[in-house]
Amino acid sequence: MGDKKKGLICLTGWSDSGKTTLITRLIQHFTSQGYRVGAVKTTHQQVDQDKEGSDSSRFFSSGADPVLLLARNRSYLFGGAWDLTEDLLDTYFKDAEVVIIEGILLPGGIHLEVAGGAHAPRELKNPLGKQDILITDSSELTKEAKDMGIPVFSRNDKALYLYLEELLWKEK
Repeated sequence: MGDKKKGLICLTGWSDSGKTTLITRLIQHFTSQGYRVGAVKTTHQQVDQDKEGSDSSRFFSSGADPVLLLARNRSYLFGGAWDLTEDLLDTYFKDAEVVIIEGILLPGGIHLEVAGGAHAPRELKNPLGKQDILITDSSELTKEAKDMGIPVFSRNDKALYLYLEELLWKEK
């Protein structure tokens, strides 16, 4: 991606597994360390960021796609669905040193799966072994993941942040 490689952290897990809480904690950690952080939320649901009848929604319903809404405090880009690519990240997150992505995996990203209430590999969103890191409080999942060489952290383990920093910026 561009001249400077961004640190990509991709989180997956079922709904209500704790992804959003973990992401907010990661953002707070990295920003407190002086890193510029961007975040991407993906969803399979229909989402409209604009109010019906507003100028921008009227532009969109008239056929403009995409529509960029710039306000004093927020910006929204809405329209057709886009694939998340390195070019898109370079465009919208050019100053970010870390980009945290919820819901999809990108090549080169560190894949964290948040297990939530799962206690067995069959209950995970992705097959055990597809993660770089597993976040779980389950002793059964912890044992199976560690037996496969997958690092495991509990939801509140602050050692995760330091481990991620090592992975993101270790010498290649």
